[in-house]
Amino acid sequence: MEHKPECCDFCSSSGVSGRCETQQVEYGGGDDAVLLTVDVPVYHCAACDSSYTGEEAEDIRHAAVCRHLGRLTPEDIRAFRDQYSLTQSDMADLTGHGIASIKRWETGNQIQNLAIDRYLRLARIPQNIQLLKQMESARHSEPAFKTNLDARQLQESLDFKLRPSKQHKVA
Repeated sequence: MEHKPECCDFCSSSGVSGRCETQQVEYGGGDDAVLLTVDVPVYHCAACDSSYTGEEAEDIRHAAVCRHLGRLTPEDIRAFRDQYSLTQSDMADLTGHGIASIKRWETGNQIQNLAIDRYLRLARIPQNIQLLKQMESARHSEPAFKTNLDARQLQESLDFKLRPSKQHKVA
């Protein structure tokens, strides 16, 4: 259970106690809706008789949805980065995914789609992470060949326009 709040979120009283509670969380809608069962920390204030959950409960609910969908949880993605000592920026460079997406997946603001989830699972394999590192390193190295342009070719390339502008005659 996460650290018990110092005071009640509603009345600021210090009489807050915590317990673990099993809850049903509905995911999806219509015929596709499912009930997921989760154990979350719930806090109760004796002074105002309010009960509430915190951020840890939201993280637990989100992880339950990820598991239901067969996707890596935010904690799984952070653990992948930690395993290879990658920052979010390093992981973005390595995988080709945007850093904003990685942040959303790790904070639970978004669940990655199936294709990305499969990619991340494959990327966690040591041989594959090495291959990705080699690919990233090669991307930043000097090209294997260069085309040398003479002065005429260079000027033609600079003058090239995909759609030349229409010239209007003035009468």
